[in-house]
Amino acid sequence: MTAASLLLGPQRLALTFALLLSGSFWLLPFSRSFHLVLLAFLGVAIYRVFVTPVSFVLEPAKKIWLLANACFALPMLVSAFSSGDLEKPLTFFTLQLIVCFSGFVVIDVSRNELMLKYFHRISLAVLLFWTLDLLIQVTMGEDLFGFANDPRPGIYFSSHFKFGFYYAALSPLLLFNPIFLRWPLKLTLLIYVLVLAVVLLCNTRAAWLVFSFVSFLWFGHLLRQGLVRVRQLVLFVAGVAAVFIALLTENIDFKQRVETLLPMLNSIHSVQDVIPVRSSLWASIGSMINAKPWFGSGAGNFETAYVLYADQELGPDKIFPHAHQVILDILVGTGVLGLAGWLILHAALLKLWFQSNSRSLALPIILIPFLMWFPLNTHRGVYTSELMQFTWLWLAMGIGLLTQASSPRDGLSYK
Repeated sequence: MTAASLLLGPQRLALTFALLLSGSFWLLPFSRSFHLVLLAFLGVAIYRVFVTPVSFVLEPAKKIWLLANACFALPMLVSAFSSGDLEKPLTFFTLQLIVCFSGFVVIDVSRNELMLKYFHRISLAVLLFWTLDLLIQVTMGEDLFGFANDPRPGIYFSSHFKFGFYYAALSPLLLFNPIFLRWPLKLTLLIYVLVLAVVLLCNTRAAWLVFSFVSFLWFGHLLRQGLVRVRQLVLFVAGVAAVFIALLTENIDFKQRVETLLPMLNSIHSVQDVIPVRSSLWASIGSMINAKPWFGSGAGNFETAYVLYADQELGPDKIFPHAHQVILDILVGTGVLGLAGWLILHAALLKLWFQSNSRSLALPIILIPFLMWFPLNTHRGVYTSELMQFTWLWLAMGIGLLTQASSPRDGLSYK
């Protein structure tokens, strides 16, 4: 066993890694503090190079992990030299190398059964606390820490408007939590309604879209497992509709948000009326893509490319840091090469998903990067340190869980 294993013991070591992995979300409220998680895993990875280099042997999971990282990182490197503006692309390329190296540890650690038990307990506790805290903030005017309510409430998050987006993307960790699924059906359905209320009250359209998809999968899971009957589900959906109507009549901020969304349902042309700034931004991006179609203007160089190449008569007055749409962000940053890598990455993950015998275990983890990268998700930029760390560490954990049957090693002891 490693010195760390002997010093901490298997239980404490499992708890330590569970706290580290879950730090990717319980540290989110504190600005960039969650980057400490990546630094911690990097430290463990460097330690393992000298103590247990055998842990870097390329078993199937790590080959897939390397392929996924190469598909994402190499176009960033190429875009740096093709654009001539090296700083940001090379910075993000270096960050991706760190993520890739650290991910080897995450893959191994994620397979430890004891660590997973601790991880699920921490996930459940944190997300239930966030649910309670936001409901208190909305009803009482401030949350448990004294942070005041807002049209887009966000409890004690340093950037409160991010809460709803991240909360919806992380909801699979609650709804598909094995501990949560063992609770009585009435209790789980009640908590689902509370989670739904939080998502709606956060007034973030992307969060509504993301949570709708998660809900569809969750109810499908309940039906397949025989945990709920169709008749019960119909009655429950009617109850959810009643909650929606109640919020619509009682919460002014929610009502205004819904009223701005409704015109989008009329036709595709109504999108411009609902999100005029983003639709004008997207209209101006064509010339940016055409300027450097093959290798892009450099990962992270969106603002510079906008000034140089955008059709600014079509675009908004404000210069945005990213395209607010995943595919457009990739095409501007790393061009056709980046998009090809992105598609290969997803094809490899899809193949792994269908080959795996542990999909149910990995589902809540692998859903998180998928929801963050969802093409209709228009909130976060692909080439940002925040999203890169957040999505890729979850992806490493998901790959570890999907391939655990082919690698029975204990990810903590390193025998």
